[in-house]
Amino acid sequence: MSTREEIMYLEERLRQAELGPDPAFFEEHLADDAVLDGQQLKAKVVEAHQPGSGKGQNSRLSFALESRAPATCR
Repeated sequence: MSTREEIMYLEERLRQAELGPDPAFFEEHLADDAVLDGQQLKAKVVEAHQPGSGKGQNSRLSFALESRAPATCR
């Protein structure tokens, strides 16, 4: 798989993880020390994507991705 293909694959997985509860994606791919909106929020992102959490999409993560703000990933 080329680098471009890998990026496209991971971007699609991220979109799917945002739409459906997929905490495993964020647990695996978001660095433990990821900083979003000036705070370390990995645990909150994973929690927000638990099935039945009722929290929906994590607005800080969505903002970081939409604005292309730097985020630390593995």
